[in-house]
Amino acid sequence: MAHASEVVVYTSVDQVFSEPILQEFETRTGIKLKAVYDVEASKTTGLFNRLIAEKPYPKADVFWNSEVGYTLVLKQKGILTPYRSPSAIDIPPQFKDKDGYWVGYAARARVLIYNTKLLKADAVPNSIFDLIKPAWKGKVALGYPLFGTIATHMAALYAVLGPEKTENYLRALKQNNVLIV
Repeated sequence: MAHASEVVVYTSVDQVFSEPILQEFETRTGIKLKAVYDVEASKTTGLFNRLIAEKPYPKADVFWNSEVGYTLVLKQKGILTPYRSPSAIDIPPQFKDKDGYWVGYAARARVLIYNTKLLKADAVPNSIFDLIKPAWKGKVALGYPLFGTIATHMAALYAVLGPEKTENYLRALKQNNVLIV
């Protein structure tokens, strides 16, 4: 934990986005922050594992995370402490933990990105399921699915589609030579 005059913030939120917010907090409150960022290659997972390892002697005062799945595990492991922020009073109950362990602060949309110089608008896939069609073989890239928001996306597919349909979809992507980046 930090000295009384400094708060240590572990954050998986990209520095380019989180730094201005942290600086504004410092300006408004006068409280000095020490930010610890996760590396892109292990997005969220690195800080998650660090928090578990540091459980007997915590160093972080705040965990600002962009992935609720890891936050739920930290709650189960007794690593988090509840806090009911007055700033979160207007956030609907379905977007925060009933026991005060976390508050959802953002929603994410999954979008398909394409090169407008290579593909006309009427040829753009309408669904992720279009990406397993032969026309897209070797033409699709996907973020590494074990970390960050891609891991959450995969978990959502399992929750919505069920294991069998999700695994069939992932196998079809693999057979269609999807590039993992």
